[in-house]
Parts: sequence; C-alpha cells; structure tokens
Amino acid sequence: PPFLGTWDYLFSSGFLIPRSLSGIVSDSIPALHDRSARAYFSQVGAIWPYDGHTSWLTARLLWNPDADADALLDEYFTEYYGPAADTMRSFFEKAEFLWMRQSGSGWWLRYWQDPWQASLWNKDAVRELESLLEKALLESRRPRHTVSAGLSPVRFYSRIRQTADLFALTL
Repeated sequence: PPFLGTWDYLFSSGFLIPRSLSGIVSDSIPALHDRSARAYFSQVGAIWPYDGHTSWLTARLLWNPDADADALLDEYFTEYYGPAADTMRSFFEKAEFLWMRQSGSGWWLRYWQDPWQASLWNKDAVRELESLLEKALLESRRPRHTVSAGLSPVRFYSRIRQTADLFALTL
C-alpha cells in the first residue's frame, strides 16, 4: 500500500473510572512507527480530568516517536500539576494498573457505557486512589512550584479538584 495507518479509541467518554492508557500509547506509537505506519487517527472523546496526560503524550509521540515517554510524562505532570506532580502520576499509574489487570478476556472497548464497570475496583483500591487525590490537593497548595512563571497554586489545585470531583462518581 502507499501508506499504512491506524485508528485508536483513546477516550474515556462512557467510562466512570479513570481509564489511563499512557502505557499503551507509550508502546504502540513507537511500535507502529517502526512498522512504517505514517497515518494516525484517534477518536478521543476526552474527559479531560482523566485523559489530558494520555492525549498530550499521544501528540508528543506522534511528533517524535523516538522520544522518551517517561520523560514526556514527567514533563506533563510537573507542568500540569506542579507540586502534586508525583502524587497525580501515582494516581494515574495505579488507575492504569487496575484497568489493565482486570479479570476475564479482553474485548473492544470493554465496559464502555456499562454501569458494571464500577465493580471492577474493590473498595480498598478506590480508597487508595481517593487518598492519592486528597494528598495531591494538599500538595497543590504549596507555592514552591513555577512561581517564576507566574502560575498560582490555585491553578494546580483546580485541576486536581476536577479529577477528584469526577472520581467521586466512581462509586
């Protein structure tokens, strides 16, 4: 063929739980590029408090498939969440771990628009994620980050608050 392309579904619309896909994106975009794929299309349908990092990472890896995905994610979380960067990254890594290790066989857009998706995570996992969000909210109020750029801690707090408010719908 004159070119090879792919079509992804990187969206959380229709999901109650954070469905972080940064690990998949980190692996798939460089692998597709290595196999000569040069066209990329994705239905994003983002829920931004959950999908911002995945959409941003996707764009950056499409621009440079050889980039270090972990370094890119470090940049995203540092710039977007400021002093709560490490905790928010832990939140999304834990959410991705839980999503990717669910039982049963996989299928296309598993649990999409299915209210049973909330039962994937036990109460201990939900409490752990909630505690990470609570910790991040406290950390975000520390004015140590990007003061020189003129960014108020309120900016970081409000971004985490949106994620925490959305996560409250999980159970």
